[in-house]
Amino acid sequence: MTSSCEQKNSTTSGIARKGWLALAGLVTIGLVSGIGAYTGTRFATEQSVSIPPLELHAATAARNDDLSMATGAITNEVEGLWLLDHETGKLQCWVLSPKSGDVAGIYITNVANDLDSSKGDPQLVLTTGNFFFTGGKTGNQRPANSVCYVANTTSGVVAGYSLRINEAAINRGVTQTGEITKVCTGKIKETSAARDQ
Repeated sequence: MTSSCEQKNSTTSGIARKGWLALAGLVTIGLVSGIGAYTGTRFATEQSVSIPPLELHAATAARNDDLSMATGAITNEVEGLWLLDHETGKLQCWVLSPKSGDVAGIYITNVANDLDSSKGDPQLVLTTGNFFFTGGKTGNQRPANSVCYVANTTSGVVAGYSLRINEAAINRGVTQTGEITKVCTGKIKETSAARDQ
């Protein structure tokens, strides 16, 4: 037979044991939660740091009955404004200086003959596209990073144009002039285009 003291001690020790188990369980849950939160935060931080920022480059274009204009990359830091006079066929590219913000280069050609504008009433449209020429560097001159495409929807002829630029001179703000050259031509209704040499 057990005495009431022994029963009391046995009950007290059972309660104490359960209390310690509950406390140990809470500490374990706290540690696991803390480790999980720390690991999750570290992982999220490392993920956001390892993703490089996304650079966006956008070209724009607009036109009316008399004029088409579009922007296009000339170098990685400089863009050009392509302007086409529909009446004369004069195509220009204005290049801005990153140093001064002023026009530092004006390049000109006439697209009328290339687009067979003598037949009917020429209807001209223009757009630009990024193009990275491999090679083609001559002295200080290098090809621009874009091509300007002009189409005459009346004759069905399309031609692509580009230019060469002295990047160091543009960056210094030195004014340049030059020619725009035809780099490709084709017919809208034909499946292939010819490269100009």
